[in-house]
Parts: sequence; structure tokens; C-alpha cells
Amino acid sequence: DGAASNSPSRLLHRGWDFWFQSVSTAVQFFSPTCFNLVVSDHGGRAACRRSLMVCSAVDPTETIRSCALSRQAEGAAVVSAMEEVEAQGKQIGAIPTERFTGTFDLVFSSTLVKVPFINGYMPTKEVITWDLDSKQMSLDIEILPFLPKVLVQGTNLQWDESKSKATYTIKNKEDKPPSEWVFFYADEEVLVGRSSVTGLNVLRRL
Repeated sequence: DGAASNSPSRLLHRGWDFWFQSVSTAVQFFSPTCFNLVVSDHGGRAACRRSLMVCSAVDPTETIRSCALSRQAEGAAVVSAMEEVEAQGKQIGAIPTERFTGTFDLVFSSTLVKVPFINGYMPTKEVITWDLDSKQMSLDIEILPFLPKVLVQGTNLQWDESKSKATYTIKNKEDKPPSEWVFFYADEEVLVGRSSVTGLNVLRRL
């Protein structure tokens, strides 16, 4: 029995099993949602049909969060992710008011994606505050550290939670139509919406 258990065919079979389990574990670890491996045993010989799909699909919200938190996501991919989330309505229900109000760093704008070397990311430091108590939107723009900040103010800020929509009028431009934002994704750190002026935007809570 001992000799049989150590026969070349049995050792080869054990080696195959070890290799197969190692590959299976690795593939499931790196791509658990895209793994499809079918094994059948016929006539005492292991036969393997492998269908290892290389998974290119990424959760669009992860691309958006990578953009907001690390500024590492590629610009075109961020725009595609935002469009997908917006179209599919992945945000269940309305954006809660508490996830809209507060101060945010304006990280990314789709209007800048085609600007050379920018890749959609804001080249300036822009901090936007939504204050429903004072009904004001304020946008502080820092072009260079040694230059005075540019302040853009919006008055009569209105928030419709049922539509996840904010509207306001730019100060000293009351003759212009109100600016409008419609938000379609929000979590504890990230807020994403479409502006009537600047297109799709990613904001990071400060």
C-alpha cells in the first residue's frame, strides 16, 4: 500500500491537485467575482475545464472614490463611472440633507478632462460650502498660495431633498438663471453631482 501511495502516477496526481488548489485560491483572491473554474473527475483521471475570465469591470463607485480620495483614477474612467452611476441611479432614494450640507474640496470636473496635463482634476484649490441655515453657497478658490483667494457666493440656496437638487443665484449676477446641481451619489466622504455650469463633479468632504 505504501509503495502504491508513492507511485509516480499518484504523486503526479497529488502534485496536480496542489497546483490546482494554489491557482484556484490565487484567482479567487485577486478576482473573486470573475472566477469560473469547473473540475470533473472521469475514469480516475482529473480533467479540468478552465474558464478564467480576466475581469475588467470595476465598480464605478470605487473609481469615483479613488478619484476623490487619492486623485489616482484616470480622467476618462472617472467620467464614465459618473455617467454610469447617474444613469443607473445607484444611489438608493434621495440624497440625505446631512450628506449634502457642509464643506467640500472640489476635486474633479468633467469640463477639464480634455485639458492637457489636467486629466479632469482641479488645478486650483477650490473649497465649496453648502449652508442651508444662511441659504448660501460659498466657493473659495486659491489659485496660488501667495495670491488672494477668489470668493464666489451664491444666495438664496434652496435644497430639494426629494430630487437631490440644489439651486442658488450667483451674487451680483441676479439677472442670470439660477445655477443648479443635481446629486446622484453620496457617502460619508464623497459627494457627486451634475452642475448646470460645470458638468459632472466629484467633491470630497473636509
